[in-house]
Amino acid sequence: MIVYIKEYPGKLTQSTVRVWIKDFIPVSLYNGECTSYQDYVIISKYDNHKNITGDATILIYEDFFESFSQNILEEINYNYDYYYLYNALEEAKNNTAIDTIVTGSSYGLFGIDQSLPSSVNLSLMSQDLYYSVMGIKDVCEYNHNIKNIVLCCSYYYLYSDLSMTQNPTEISRISKVYYPLFHDLHNTLHLPPKINFLPESKLIDIHKVIQLFSREEYVNHYFNNERPKTRFATKVWDDISKTWQQLSEENRKQAGIIRADLHNSGIKYVNSFKENERILENLSQYCDEKKINLVILSTPISSYYREASLPQYKEDFYRVLNNIQGTI
Repeated sequence: MIVYIKEYPGKLTQSTVRVWIKDFIPVSLYNGECTSYQDYVIISKYDNHKNITGDATILIYEDFFESFSQNILEEINYNYDYYYLYNALEEAKNNTAIDTIVTGSSYGLFGIDQSLPSSVNLSLMSQDLYYSVMGIKDVCEYNHNIKNIVLCCSYYYLYSDLSMTQNPTEISRISKVYYPLFHDLHNTLHLPPKINFLPESKLIDIHKVIQLFSREEYVNHYFNNERPKTRFATKVWDDISKTWQQLSEENRKQAGIIRADLHNSGIKYVNSFKENERILENLSQYCDEKKINLVILSTPISSYYREASLPQYKEDFYRVLNNIQGTI
């Protein structure tokens, strides 16, 4: 099999197509050769000279590749967090200029400057301590220049275990992000399947192409003009068209109570707390062994949320930090 490219100025070149085709398949310019039935000739829809000699299958570049591009974009949009974290991990592992890892829950994703020098942000929405540590260790096994780890969280964080949630949207984050990356279910007993939008092809190297597409998305940061923070921020008030700054004092108070009550319900997960206590202890010792500075960043919260939050969360949080043998 040979894939021939009939170039067309400004529309179709051999180099344009080569990146799409699987590496083991020969790609050549078409110069009027007599083709075999096993071959393919790719031409532009703008090419008026479409006479091809032989029995090759003719593929119209714009139609064929547009269809694949649409599938790839659907896959990236649906599994955006996976491709973001995949690229962030790859950058952190392979770029020796990176010496700082920011990770943890959405507090780090929303709150830390995405352009912080010499750093990679591995934080994601609903990311718990278990998977945050998996990301840290994955990077540190490859990049030995890591000097700082900033773990962003709130006081209730030690009671959180993503794999134990009953929320279908939350548990799907393991299907879509963490299991494909780390092949670890943690405490999950039943994991819903991940939807895949990618077609199979004997010509197109889907994995290579999606890496190119997703990398282009990644370099624009998690939040950008197409993906503003305001679209993804959790809003627990009736008029979601309003920002926090536009809410009345009463609405802010009510929103703080609703959000705090949601987190307060996690106080019953004592076993998760005990496991996270061990995980954090092990992380502190791991960082000491590798001479990495471990910073726990308890991020700012509104006064409305703070007043409605369980005091026990803060008490337990600092008790655990005070008892840890490693350096924080």
